[in-house]
Amino acid sequence: MSDPIRERAAIRLVLLATVAVAFKGIFAKLAYLEGGNPATVLVLRMLMATPIFWLMAASRSAPREPIRPKDIARALTAGMLFFVSALADFSAIDYLGVGPSRLVLFTYPMVLFVLEAIRDRRWPPRRLIASFAVAWAGLALLLDTSAPSSSLAEGLPLSIMAAVGYSLYLHIGEPVLARVGTRRYNAWSQTGALLPILVVVPMLDVDFGPPPAVVTWTAVMVVVSTVLPFLLLFEGIRRTGAGFASLITLVGPVVTVAAAWVLFDEILDPQQLWGMVLVLGAIALVRRWGPRSRSSPGPELESSKASR
Repeated sequence: MSDPIRERAAIRLVLLATVAVAFKGIFAKLAYLEGGNPATVLVLRMLMATPIFWLMAASRSAPREPIRPKDIARALTAGMLFFVSALADFSAIDYLGVGPSRLVLFTYPMVLFVLEAIRDRRWPPRRLIASFAVAWAGLALLLDTSAPSSSLAEGLPLSIMAAVGYSLYLHIGEPVLARVGTRRYNAWSQTGALLPILVVVPMLDVDFGPPPAVVTWTAVMVVVSTVLPFLLLFEGIRRTGAGFASLITLVGPVVTVAAAWVLFDEILDPQQLWGMVLVLGAIALVRRWGPRSRSSPGPELESSKASR
């Protein structure tokens, strides 16, 4: 028998986590306005977040399954894909703006189901294909054709790359995530995300002496939009289940769009608002109809199967 008080508390926890994650792009944009750039903010974020995830993994006292070398290798590989996805995402924010880049990124469940269809050698169900078409129609309405063509030409591929990269990160890491638990998986995958930095930093425009305000906004992003929602969301999932939590998190892009409007004067015209409605509606249907009812609540928040 369901407990209404428990359910309301769970909804509040998931909603708070969703709002916190929704501000990740906002904090990144604030860091850019203080003189930061996508590569610098990303590297700072990785360096700050990884030790925190290791501390969280070490604090888990429940009995654990042993983590195997192939689990570590898979988590490290997924983490490297996450780095590529995050770099593309942070760069897309700079080109497209906060709101549109979030909505493109949130199409990642569609890419996940395509990957699963390829793996299983089958076509996705027709209703999922119809949802994909609706979502892409919404994206076509959402993207601001009045913006400089160079911004759209460079920002849209980056945002799509971010969605594909994040989907691959989840797809590759899911077996490890389900077996060893979220905390250990996140610690190893975040370590994997650090590995490309050693190779690509010389090729990126990383500022090794960023202004204090850039460091501050990045630290706020790590605490508010990474660690805090991680803790809030899993407590909410424990009480209400991942499927329902996944649908609640669809308000995330709406929160981001509203915050971008208030803080940066990023205004969506009526056509773009209709585009947002189509995208979010299509994603809601995809998550409801997805295979195995596996619902990942959103970028940087994993599925409940690993909440051991």
